[in-house]
Amino acid sequence: MPAWFSDIERMYDHFPVLKQRHTQQAGTLSGGEQQMLAVARALMLRPRLMLLDEPSFGLAPLIVRDLFKILGKINSRGQGHHPGGGAERAAGARARRPGLCDRNRTPS
Repeated sequence: MPAWFSDIERMYDHFPVLKQRHTQQAGTLSGGEQQMLAVARALMLRPRLMLLDEPSFGLAPLIVRDLFKILGKINSRGQGHHPGGGAERAAGARARRPGLCDRNRTPS
């Protein structure tokens, strides 16, 4: 079995809806599912920190809730994320060190 297979299975554990849609082309997924796919693809690179630019923009409230619940679970396992844009309040409680980027600068 290829090494990347375990990464895909791990992403399916985080985002079960993606497993249900695994035969579907990415462009035909809903906005929330596309956002989950983007986060899953980024997580497969095993980053120490992930910067998210408006991860909830244009998504239905239930999808936003589910996405941030998943991000909170991932954060509790040791992978941090740093939300930006309009998501600061929703994600701030889940981010290890929440903050804002303003004009491509991060306040210290």
